[in-house]
Amino acid sequence: MVPLVVDDRLWGLMIASHQDQPRDWQTGEIQLLQALSIQLAIALKQATQHEQLQNEISQRQKAQLALASLNTELETRVEQRTADLQARIAGYRGLMEGASDAILLATPEGYLIEANAAAEYRFRLLPYRSSAD
Repeated sequence: MVPLVVDDRLWGLMIASHQDQPRDWQTGEIQLLQALSIQLAIALKQATQHEQLQNEISQRQKAQLALASLNTELETRVEQRTADLQARIAGYRGLMEGASDAILLATPEGYLIEANAAAEYRFRLLPYRSSAD
C-alpha cells in the first residue's frame, strides 16, 4: 500500500497485490511503486488544474458572451436615441425655419444664440462674424 499525496493532502492509497497469496516485495519493486505513486499524484494534480482551468475558461466565455450581448444592446439603444435626437432636431429646425413669427433664442445672460429668418428680417439681424472671418 502506497499513499497518493496531492498538495500535501492524502488523496488516496495505491494498493498492489499478487493474486490471492502473500508476497515479499523487493526493494526495487517498492521503490517503483513509490515512484509510480508520485507520478500518479502529479497526474492527478494536473488533471485537477486542467479541470479548474476549463471551468475558468467556460466562465470567461460566458462573461464575454454576456458582455457582447450588453454591448449590442447598448449600441442599439445609442442608435435609437441618436435617431430620436435627430428627429427632434429636424422638428426643431422645421419649426424655426417654417415659422412666420420671429423666434429668438438667447442665453440667460442675454446673448443671442439663434434667430429664425422671420426674426432676422423683422429685427434686421446680421450674422455674427468673428475677426478671423
